[in-house]
Amino acid sequence: EQAKAERKREVEARREAVRYANREADARQEERNRSQEYDEMVQEERLKLLEEEKQRKAEEELRHWSAAMSVEASGETKVKDESQILSEFINTITARKVAHLEDLSAEFDMPISRVADIIQDLQAQNRLTGVLDDRGKFIHITPQEYKAVARFMRQRGRVAIGELVAQSNTLVNLKPDGGETRVEG
Repeated sequence: EQAKAERKREVEARREAVRYANREADARQEERNRSQEYDEMVQEERLKLLEEEKQRKAEEELRHWSAAMSVEASGETKVKDESQILSEFINTITARKVAHLEDLSAEFDMPISRVADIIQDLQAQNRLTGVLDDRGKFIHITPQEYKAVARFMRQRGRVAIGELVAQSNTLVNLKPDGGETRVEG
């Protein structure tokens, strides 16, 4: 009798161990399922954000091209050539010498970030030279003015920033009419 009772307890203990192992396996599977659902949700959110970004860029491009179009009195649409817009953009900056991004944004009817991007692209293409500062100004510096600053630095060797700013006032012309304007340091 005692052996039978002992055997019955062993069988019951094994069954309990199997139930425990099954519960643990189910819990791990449930955790994997939740993790997979979370990963899928994150992936869907990323795709949604990418789609929204793509839509935003498309709308920005549409606004850009819409700004380049005007309706003539006869109802015909006149589209400014992109190279014509870039030429106007470059000419405006070089004529002003110091161009505020806000002003360019308003004049060319585009966001300030787009103006900054265009300036950086033009600089990368060597079609425009100068300095874009953190206060929202682009200072056009001609290649000759860059050479004059470089010549000064080579002649002097180590140069403090204040000294460079002071000398830049004489080397870089900031007035569109050829007069002088001081660089703020």
